[in-house]
Amino acid sequence: MGEHEEHKEAPCGVVNFYCGDKDDHHEEHHDKKNCCDPCEAVLHGDTYVGFEDIGYITPVATQLPAELLVNPAGSGKLLYIRKRLMSSLGSDDNVVLFHYYFDPQLNNPGILGSIVNLNSASLNASVAQFYSLPSVASNGISIDAMAVGVVPFESDEMMILGEGHSMLVTYRANAENTRGGAFLYWTECKIPCHDEQPPV
Repeated sequence: MGEHEEHKEAPCGVVNFYCGDKDDHHEEHHDKKNCCDPCEAVLHGDTYVGFEDIGYITPVATQLPAELLVNPAGSGKLLYIRKRLMSSLGSDDNVVLFHYYFDPQLNNPGILGSIVNLNSASLNASVAQFYSLPSVASNGISIDAMAVGVVPFESDEMMILGEGHSMLVTYRANAENTRGGAFLYWTECKIPCHDEQPPV
């Protein structure tokens, strides 16, 4: 940029997952109206949770496609999945294996479920779609798996679901009369400009 060349701001914001006005290295973070940090996102009604109770997990010892989170093509948003909360209900020795996949091949997305805004005063609707009991031809790309007993378990591993991508959750129980549930928490952020994305 030349010495006298005027700096032009990009028309879209940046993704900034920090709360607060200052850090050790900069006087101020980017203007918060152009940022997408968890604190501001909840305040502005851009953070959501999806969960559906599918009842008892059957058949036993079989992966059951249970939940599907979809970021539709052309949504204009990235879904930052910031927390997954898993729990099971059964006897003390019963365990549910929760398995996560990116981009399953679908026969049918399943039963349309509900998405709840974590700001009870906000009327913002999510761009995402959430389903229970999808019918899948292929589970997709395995991300991770967690075995959870009667003590709930949280994963804060950050994941990003881009436009046109989806996440499948499967449940596998090792005994009859076992229920399980996976709550997905995500923040929706405008897609950054190309010149603001970090190099690959």
